[in-house]
Amino acid sequence: MAVRSYQQPTMWGWLVQQLLDPTHDLLVLARQIDWEALTEALRPYYHRLGRYAKPIRLMVGLHLLKHRLNLSDARVVQGLHENLYWMTFCGIDVGTVLEQATPGPPMRWLDASTMTKWRQRLGPEGTHALEAVIQQQLVREKVVDGRSMVTDTTAQEKHVAYPTDTALLDKGRRQLLKLIGDAKAAGVVVAQGLRSFRRTAQRVVLAASKLGKDRLERIAAANRQLSTMAHHVLRRVPRVVAQLHGKLGALRRFGHARAAAAIERLREQLQQTAGLVQRVIHQNAERFEGRHVANKVLSLHEPQVVSIRKGKRAKSTEYGSKVSLSIERHGFVITHMEYACNIADADTLPEAIEGWREVFGRPPPELAGDRGLHHPGHARARLGTAQVTHVSIPLKGKTRHPEADTAWFKRLQRLRAHIEPVIGHLKADHRLERCRYKGFAGDQLNVSWAVLAWNTTKWGRLLQQRHRAERRESRRAA
Repeated sequence: MAVRSYQQPTMWGWLVQQLLDPTHDLLVLARQIDWEALTEALRPYYHRLGRYAKPIRLMVGLHLLKHRLNLSDARVVQGLHENLYWMTFCGIDVGTVLEQATPGPPMRWLDASTMTKWRQRLGPEGTHALEAVIQQQLVREKVVDGRSMVTDTTAQEKHVAYPTDTALLDKGRRQLLKLIGDAKAAGVVVAQGLRSFRRTAQRVVLAASKLGKDRLERIAAANRQLSTMAHHVLRRVPRVVAQLHGKLGALRRFGHARAAAAIERLREQLQQTAGLVQRVIHQNAERFEGRHVANKVLSLHEPQVVSIRKGKRAKSTEYGSKVSLSIERHGFVITHMEYACNIADADTLPEAIEGWREVFGRPPPELAGDRGLHHPGHARARLGTAQVTHVSIPLKGKTRHPEADTAWFKRLQRLRAHIEPVIGHLKADHRLERCRYKGFAGDQLNVSWAVLAWNTTKWGRLLQQRHRAERRESRRAA
């Protein structure tokens, strides 16, 4: 798809804009954002030929509104057709929409799947390029201050069910049967004798879920039965995969590219699911033998999910990815990094400081963090804080920091508390609490858009306050 250039607004659109509040934070922010720079930054992700894609400003604006107001793709698309302020923020000529019986070209064929495909087009790299443009503008206009860096880590939960081996074994067997059924529908001959265990598995899972004194014994017996059922289905997978491979070669020889691509996807999905089910069977057997298994499968559709323990009383264990966030003294998020493992907090410091250096051109003079960032075996050079003048990180245990009583250490610790409400707002207001995007790339996208929504919301409010103050001053002068 090719990039669509912006069009001159019509007279009706100009008249409608006169009825809107010019001090609205979305309108003030829309006039301040450098949309041309955003378009140039994302142009490499578009083709020069082909039909025109949706305007970049429209798609960026929709995602900012989505994460700003904590909406789904369908709800934000629906709201775009109803809200004049949203249309103006996204660069749509309101007059063209009002004077036509059907939506104009930018809004035609716009639905939730359009947003999904656009996110897949950009990926994490494209979203990071978008963030860089916004950050450079914030630095250029001196909205953010690079003197003090506050960093912390949090867990971003994935939209998965609570992981139990009983549920994973039952779900894995059903997924394998479905994929084998798809292969049979594609023309693969499945040998006789393949059982589905549908009714038997239902009774086994129901017996394991009931409460009682012997529940652990019933769960162990149910898991053994479910493992046997899954093994029965797994034994048929290699033959089905081999037949799919042969059918794939025949389709390619006769030039059926689309059918061959569908068979290739089915074969890969069947192999991947079979491997995950085999790992679930292994980890279930090892658990009942009392042996620990590293890198357990916690979800079949999100196998990269890890178990993260942050020491919280209300929620001791979270399942998702770990996120490192760094803010400046005014609360703007400057850097963030996502990890598909339960990395130690201290090991996230070097990348956080390097990201700060990329934004401001120099490391932070001051750094504040909680005691989780302290590592007794790491020197300052290994943590990346060798060029930081003041590092305010308390020591673990009962030993006090040698400079805990100095004024700068106490000041930075008070500043460190500012990151806690920022993380709370990112989770409660901007969809960071639960990631609904696919894969680890989806985790990165969710954090990036949540950070962009938070930064642009703060920026818009500052611009709104400044604009209203200027209007008051102009009235007084008149």
